[in-house]
Amino acid sequence: MIDVLIDPGHGGHEVRGNSTPYGARGPSGVLEKDVNLRLAQAVAQHLGGLRAALTREDDRNLSLAERADLANRYGARTLLSLHANAGAPDARGPETWVHDRASGTSMALAHAVQRSLARYAGVDRGVHSGPLAVLTPERLPSDTAACLVEVDYLSDPMIEQQLRDDASIARLGAAIADGVRAHLGAPMALHPGSWSRGYAASALNQSFSVRHEVQLVPQPTGMSCWAASAAMVIGWRDRMSIDPELMARGEGMYAAFRDGLNPANVPQLARAFNLRMESPQSYTVEGFRQLLENNGPLWVGISPGPGALHAIVITGLESTSDPHNPKVYINDPWPPGRGKQVTTTYQDYIRQYEDAVPFIGVDIQILHSGGRAHRGRSWETSSVQAHSSYNAESHLAPPGWFDGYGSAGAPPAYGNRLPGETHPRVYEAHNFSDALRILTDWVSRRLRFIAGVPDASFFPHSAICKIVRSDGGEGSGFFIAPNVVLTAAHVVVGSGGNPVSSVRVIAGLNNNTPAWGDTTVQAANIKIHEGYLRGPKAGQSDFDMAIIKTGSYRVPHGQHFTAAEQYMSPAGGVVVCGYAARSHTYEQQRFSKDQQHLDIDTIRDLYDETFTFSAEARNGTSGSPVFYTDGNQIVASGILVNDVDNNDRSQAALTNVGCRLNQAKLNWIRNHS
Repeated sequence: MIDVLIDPGHGGHEVRGNSTPYGARGPSGVLEKDVNLRLAQAVAQHLGGLRAALTREDDRNLSLAERADLANRYGARTLLSLHANAGAPDARGPETWVHDRASGTSMALAHAVQRSLARYAGVDRGVHSGPLAVLTPERLPSDTAACLVEVDYLSDPMIEQQLRDDASIARLGAAIADGVRAHLGAPMALHPGSWSRGYAASALNQSFSVRHEVQLVPQPTGMSCWAASAAMVIGWRDRMSIDPELMARGEGMYAAFRDGLNPANVPQLARAFNLRMESPQSYTVEGFRQLLENNGPLWVGISPGPGALHAIVITGLESTSDPHNPKVYINDPWPPGRGKQVTTTYQDYIRQYEDAVPFIGVDIQILHSGGRAHRGRSWETSSVQAHSSYNAESHLAPPGWFDGYGSAGAPPAYGNRLPGETHPRVYEAHNFSDALRILTDWVSRRLRFIAGVPDASFFPHSAICKIVRSDGGEGSGFFIAPNVVLTAAHVVVGSGGNPVSSVRVIAGLNNNTPAWGDTTVQAANIKIHEGYLRGPKAGQSDFDMAIIKTGSYRVPHGQHFTAAEQYMSPAGGVVVCGYAARSHTYEQQRFSKDQQHLDIDTIRDLYDETFTFSAEARNGTSGSPVFYTDGNQIVASGILVNDVDNNDRSQAALTNVGCRLNQAKLNWIRNHS
């Protein structure tokens, strides 16, 4: 029996089961598999007297089942699967995952490791759950605590350089080991130089100033302080101005925007906008300072007066002559239409914070973004004025945090939004820059919605095509080269596995207006992937892809999608956009089959040949691009090949399948284009 089984993810040069060999790849070519192995060795070195083993000690791959089998063979008390993440170029920070059927001990292990990593990195992306095969409880010993650690983003050039460095790997391994030791109750090891954030400067007698530049967002109505405060935190995180009403509508929370938010629904608010929740606790000055330093501005619920609850944003903390009573900087969304920036003392803030606790439903009082914006921070230890600054305006008691809570009627329902319940201003892109900015914003905030695209005259919409078969069937496709369209095989396959006799391709069609004309392509210029026609995966999603060579009919503006292998991890955001033929259930939406519709979601499961996500799609969207934004590019990482069943609103039926564009498929496209 061993205490810790450390599993370096990926490895080797061949796929084993559902385990891919290389994993993510950094901007300069660092491979995730190599980072994982070096890190696993560092973790083992820092576990001290704990008994540990690695699932692999060299460059070879194991299937996920083989990795789990080793946990049984060793009788491991804990299993750590180590990985490096990938995403947007500026994404940073560790996150830890457990299986969605994980035991309480697995959750405890994950939180212990994540806390230690967050202290090391200064960024906390939290603990998440999902159907990760390597952590499947039924495959592991019943008493094994298991988690998967995404140590940081290899896609960030700075992080990639750190993960090249042996000293950085050693410090990171020490941080993970400390989390494991804390979970198992082992004594903490001393790691000189392990912590890079300079916490020694936080001694009580030293001056400090923690300030975050946060745009003041007034609450639009008397009942919407919660939304305005959330908009401030999200706007800081995403570096843009946020409309609180639009934000609330985008997640189906307009009733709460109008009538006030039940405090019991704060966790739903956090999940909707990817904010982190802090469990209830009493904070020392130093603890609160670290919370603010590490996580950015704080959405906080307070009680500024008898019977009143109110949401504000803490933007800064600054020392005074009294080390126990620093100055607190606040963005207050009250009064409606104006808001105000005020200061108060820490002791007065704590009083209002604790006065909110007795209210029914109040549990989570602090939300934050996890510090992912990496901007506007100042925590130098320069000398500051030796007295506190107090502003009596901070005592103007508004109607209440979650304004309106306690009024007559049931608490507003959360999450009953019909697809398509969006604000008229949700999608107002008029050029490529607009589209890039809006789509990036939607993905980062996980606003899931469906909206008709009113203008398809610019990229990426101009590169998305409607495909009409010679027998009348319809689908979608998209240009991946000047005269090559990628689509799903089942959109163009006919009898006997041969292509239909011809297809009509219309780029950027908008409400029956083919601004760039169309072309008819004969079967000889349609190529269906052989894996879809024959073999063990014939007719399935794994190889459901085809190319259409359009000859002299070329992509508008010369702008086509970049196709790339999907390196993103579960929880990475994606967009799907195509031509929806009709809506079975929600006829009131009156979809135009000659207009593009789009939705976004996050990747739920990632496999060698496919990935899954849940988004609104309709018949006709098969063959649509599944894409994400990467800097100033829009990258297609898959093809929509299996959309949702709109007659069945169960979660299983709401799962889309994307045919993943891995390197082998990209080579196939190049060889046949």
